[in-house]
Amino acid sequence: MSNYKICEYCGKQLETQNIEALGHKFTHTVECECYIARREAETQENIKCGCEIIRAKMRELSGIPNRYIKPELCYFRPKPGQENALSAAQKFIEAWREVHGNNQTGLIFAGSVGCGKTMLASAIANDVIQYANISVSEAEHSGQFGCPQSYVSPPVLFVSTVELMERIRATYNPVQGSERPQTAQDILSKYKRVPVLVLDDLGAEKSTE
Repeated sequence: MSNYKICEYCGKQLETQNIEALGHKFTHTVECECYIARREAETQENIKCGCEIIRAKMRELSGIPNRYIKPELCYFRPKPGQENALSAAQKFIEAWREVHGNNQTGLIFAGSVGCGKTMLASAIANDVIQYANISVSEAEHSGQFGCPQSYVSPPVLFVSTVELMERIRATYNPVQGSERPQTAQDILSKYKRVPVLVLDDLGAEKSTE
């Protein structure tokens, strides 16, 4: 009866190596090249899957409006008069990618209601997430075990200025009985730390705010 081993994937007879260590002899079976390639492909697929899981969680936590949660700049089709705005957005993302998230440039999109400002700003936010740096270890872990909310820090936050001002104003009259009432500084702290902040409807808040 032969004691050699066969690769379960390609049927090739596997090579063996005789190893001697600490006075003992061992026979080591060398992994088949197709098995190594298959394992590497599975690892790369797991990393790819993990990156998508992390990016999906980033989008969920970013505050990007649900109707614009996925489209990126490459899917944006400018209407007449939007070409310059799209060009500025593309240059912003190009600069962002070149400096790995340390871009200090800001953008202001102005126009009438319904002209596409929120859509374009959302596309920029989606691109920031798409090009976010994700380590191999983070991707592998998320690909195997999922991605808890505490594991992710989105590189961009999207918030309505009106909503933000309402939340800040609510801190002036805190709920009685709470252990530690939330302050305006508590609300603003996360927006100060984020690499990219999108303020939607800027100027729509009341002038007294």
